[in-house]
Amino acid sequence: METPAILSYSPKSLQERIDYLKSIGIKDIQRIIIRKPSLLTRTPETLQRRVDLLRKLGIKNIPMTVVRNPSILTYSSEALQERVTYLKKLGIENIGKTIPRAPGILTGKIDTLQIRVDYLLSIGIKNIAKLISTCPEILIYTPEALAIRINYLSDLEIKDIPKCVVRRPTLLIYKPDSMQKRVIFLQNLGITDIPKIIARRPTLLNLKPETLQENVDFLHAIEIDDPSEVITKFPYILIASIEKNIIPSIDYYQKKLDISMDIIKKNLRWIEFSLERLKNCVEFFSQLGIDAKLFTFSQKNNLIRNIKLIDLKNNLAYLKAKHHGYSTDLLLKPPSFLRKKIK
Repeated sequence: METPAILSYSPKSLQERIDYLKSIGIKDIQRIIIRKPSLLTRTPETLQRRVDLLRKLGIKNIPMTVVRNPSILTYSSEALQERVTYLKKLGIENIGKTIPRAPGILTGKIDTLQIRVDYLLSIGIKNIAKLISTCPEILIYTPEALAIRINYLSDLEIKDIPKCVVRRPTLLIYKPDSMQKRVIFLQNLGITDIPKIIARRPTLLNLKPETLQENVDFLHAIEIDDPSEVITKFPYILIASIEKNIIPSIDYYQKKLDISMDIIKKNLRWIEFSLERLKNCVEFFSQLGIDAKLFTFSQKNNLIRNIKLIDLKNNLAYLKAKHHGYSTDLLLKPPSFLRKKIK
């Protein structure tokens, strides 16, 4: 056992500590005691001070954080605060959100953390704060482990690896063997320019092959003759949720904008743009008595891809001021109301 001193405590004292851990919501007491027996050498009052600090840092799920790293309750408040200060110097602001995902950061040596940060800087990553805030687990990995992932991406001939990693930090914690399964899947589809689509959508290396296959099956279902061509041009189609994104978007284009399926299939890139934003804009026109179905294809395309509700409101205010009002014809004639700015 890690802490023989536990044997010198009375059953009553040990039970008090166990009861305290239960009181803060920890259910799997046996698991954390096996991992960190010295927890039972801390009084409930000492443990409470550590928990108070974690709450002060903005950590909401204390039980999950402790279960993931029981040592966090055995370090002094000063030692924990020292790590917090270090993270803030790196530019990480939301400590309460960052720590629960990688609690080991608060019990790691600062020198060790800095070695890992130095490695990330050495490979060309500039925005360390953004990277770690998005995927704090990266600081748990040694430079040697990180280098294995970087070398794999290099072997794939990814040109701008730092940019790719910043866009998808989890690439640095996935095993190369796991990522290779995704690459083989893409190759089996007949996709040849793997580096290009990975650089555009690095998330592809993290998705389950089963999920990728479901989206390929959907493309076949809507009679896309060559899914590989569509994926090469528009890799997001493999990432988007069929039920939450693709189907609702297609349904909306057809019903609210009167766009045929043939046209939609030629413009699947539309799926990437916010459907909620589009709905707000269409509703705006509806309140003005304008049916978006009557727009030209160019206007519909612009509405789907670029226009925000605030743009429309600003343009309307401009027309009202300039023309002392507005009409439907005025809104739709050049210079088009469906521009970000018509001034």
